[in-house]
Amino acid sequence: MATPGLRDGFYELNPRHIPIKRWTKAITTYGVTKWGRRLFTSYEEIGKIDLLIVTPTQVINIKTSVPRPQGIDWSHLNSKAIKRMRPLAELFRSIHT
Repeated sequence: MATPGLRDGFYELNPRHIPIKRWTKAITTYGVTKWGRRLFTSYEEIGKIDLLIVTPTQVINIKTSVPRPQGIDWSHLNSKAIKRMRPLAELFRSIHT
């Protein structure tokens, strides 16, 4: 699950570790940090990300003909923007250290 604005990156929610009565709370910004496992920003940890829209009754897989980007053009991001999103900061550090 992505956090709003990707500020805190991605979390994995395991239904076996969340009480059924808490599922509604688990998908909130607060709940995901309590019941989820934060993923590090790497392909090995996150894997391929597909765009999905999840509603109470269905999951809609968004298919697009636009090619996926091949990387990040760091010249378009200032240091404040990079620091504001944990995934960007982790990627930047892994590339530039």
